[in-house]
Amino acid sequence: MIPCYLSKTGSVFDAPQAMELHDLLWAVFRPDHPGFVKAALNASVFGFNPDDLAGLSQTEIWQWQDRFRHWKHLWESRGFIAMIQDLLHCPEGLLDPASEMDDRGLTNFYHLVELISQTALNRHLSLFYLLKWYQAQLFVDTREETEDELRLESDRNAVAIVTIHKSKGLEYPVVYLPYLWSGSRPKTGEPVLFHDPDNHFRLCQDLRGQGYQGPDTQGMDRSADQHRTEDLRNSAGCCMWRSPGHRPCAGLSGPGSAVWRNQLWAA
Repeated sequence: MIPCYLSKTGSVFDAPQAMELHDLLWAVFRPDHPGFVKAALNASVFGFNPDDLAGLSQTEIWQWQDRFRHWKHLWESRGFIAMIQDLLHCPEGLLDPASEMDDRGLTNFYHLVELISQTALNRHLSLFYLLKWYQAQLFVDTREETEDELRLESDRNAVAIVTIHKSKGLEYPVVYLPYLWSGSRPKTGEPVLFHDPDNHFRLCQDLRGQGYQGPDTQGMDRSADQHRTEDLRNSAGCCMWRSPGHRPCAGLSGPGSAVWRNQLWAA
């Protein structure tokens, strides 16, 4: 079995850990509010479930509030990085042997911490305005820029599954292109838009759809074959440059593959 992973393309601000970190930071900012503290304890860093929270005594809640007051003091006196490192790596946090944090969650937390720390250093924001900035990043409409999720270290030796479009600008040691010969074909019954080679390549639309056979469909068929060949050349050319050593493995087999291979290598 060959290990593989689906390449991630979403923003880390859309990950579940982004909202959990939001709850943690607000608990640090407002440690006197028991609701904020309980929401922070419910995050995967501490792993309290609803039953655990309901079972906390008043004394235990006060003790946790004192902990968050300590982290607020660290934030105010030594900065965001010192505070968040102390919070995440406390005995009850990520260092807890019973912690169920997986690699993806851990990577997302560290990625988010890095983004916040960069903003704090570059803009010199106070606690409140740093929290407001971070809160704005959780919504697509107010987000300043999209940050892609980090690739996991454990994925280094796995095959990345990615679309041709998303692979632009990336490089891989070896590129495998399965089903490259398939191309894109209209569904049976759907109208076909094509450039008619028998009519000065004017743009035409055949409402009878793909699959209709008649004496006047030869131009449509030739146009469709020409477009598929051009798509194949463009896709194959794009993918070949993804491999620095030009070592793509294209899946050219199936009906008409010999013709398509000749057309590709002639391009």
